[in-house]
Amino acid sequence: MAEKTYRRLPGSGRGMIGIARLWLGHDHLLAVHSTGYSEDYKRFYFRDIQAIITRKTEFGKIVNAGLVFLSVAFLAPALAATGALQLSLSIAAAILFLALLLNWWRGPTCVSHIRTAVQIGKLPSLNRLNTVRKVLGILRPMVEQAQGTLTPGELQRPFPDLPSGTEIATTPIPAATESSNVATAQAAEPPPTAKIS
Repeated sequence: MAEKTYRRLPGSGRGMIGIARLWLGHDHLLAVHSTGYSEDYKRFYFRDIQAIITRKTEFGKIVNAGLVFLSVAFLAPALAATGALQLSLSIAAAILFLALLLNWWRGPTCVSHIRTAVQIGKLPSLNRLNTVRKVLGILRPMVEQAQGTLTPGELQRPFPDLPSGTEIATTPIPAATESSNVATAQAAEPPPTAKIS
């Protein structure tokens, strides 16, 4: 059997237990969830992918607000303190401020799903709009090569069972534009079954 070569795609999703990543094979997308003790794999073949659906969330703004509050909470007493206490509070405030800058630099947060003929699965590693744009730029030509390109009329077909509040966009996600609800459909009608393992 020929050895399979995978390329790691941008993005990672970290939860309370484990980390999720996406890997690119020659004819499929591999979703890997690792807990450190075990790994779970799911394959999504390019010929079976109907859509990758992305919905912008406010989680990043909430995190930023919390980091601002904590930074001020440590910085304010540091200005009035002296000695070792002032140093400790200042270091804590600086770390929180750096975390704020990092979260802001990573861009808006989002939730992403992949749709096939048999399921809609969550993609935890695609949790930033900037990351989604990069991954779609890599996946789009490979899916089109496997399935062909849809006409504008075909792109207007309804997608049942989409997450609540999701809209369909028939154009690629612009590099400098943020949409509150974005879904891209870049694949043709799939075969009756999808191979997922």
